[in-house]
Amino acid sequence: MLTQCNGKVKIEISKIADQLKNKLRDIDTVFEVNKNTPALILSVTGADSAAVVIKNLKINFRGNGILA
Repeated sequence: MLTQCNGKVKIEISKIADQLKNKLRDIDTVFEVNKNTPALILSVTGADSAAVVIKNLKINFRGNGILA
């Protein structure tokens, strides 16, 4: 799953990727596609479950002031 931040990020994507790794399972992968796009590989996760994970991450990151 890819997500673009479109300039609304208050910190570097690499730092966001590190924080994402701490919130996901050991079998999931996070990497930086470019300076505005982190990518997640959510192993053994269906589309509906992946959507829930992304929704929760966005809520958490906005609540922590990382996303505008």
